[in-house]
Parts: sequence; structure tokens; C-alpha cells
Amino acid sequence: DGWNLGLDLGFNIDWDINSLIPGTDDGANTKLGGKVSFIAGYLKGNHEWRNKITIQEAFSKIPAQDDWVKSTDLFSFETTYYWSPGKWWGTYAEISLDTSIFPGVDIE
Repeated sequence: DGWNLGLDLGFNIDWDINSLIPGTDDGANTKLGGKVSFIAGYLKGNHEWRNKITIQEAFSKIPAQDDWVKSTDLFSFETTYYWSPGKWWGTYAEISLDTSIFPGVDIE
């Protein structure tokens, strides 16, 4: 019973090189990204409340572009309440929100 807190961290690096492939520019493709999730849960008796906030970002650079471009941009919030008065049955309510953090940019 009580609060249970957690933190989930992740980081990724992708790198590859194109050379003499039809339809692609020669050069290196690079993607850097990261993710952080905050998790909080509360349990008391037959009541349970779960919460999660996630931020995920990634930026890419390809040979055809001089600038780094966002390729993943996510802010996510989710809260769920469970009520289980019986051993095998109950009910729940959930609210979630997904949106971006940074403004979008048109690449020419």
C-alpha cells in the first residue's frame, strides 16, 4: 500500500552510410534521441491510481539537409484509476494526452 515511484531513461544513436544506392544521396544519416518517463502509482485497499508522464525526442540529419530536423517529438500524460471491489471484477477511468513540445518546421 502507498506510493510507488519510478523513472525510466533511454537514449539512442543511429548512424548509417549510403553509397551508390539508387534514389538516395551518398553520405551519412544520423539520428540522436532520448526518452524519459516518470511513473507514480498509488495503491490502497481496492483502489489503485497510476500516472505516467513521458517525454521523447529525436533529431535527424541526412546528406540532403544541412540542418538537424526533429524526427520524434512527444509529450504524453496518462492517468488511470482502478476500483476493484470484487476479486475478479471492477471498473476504471482513464485520461490521456499526447502532444508535441517543439513547433514543426517545413524543410525545403
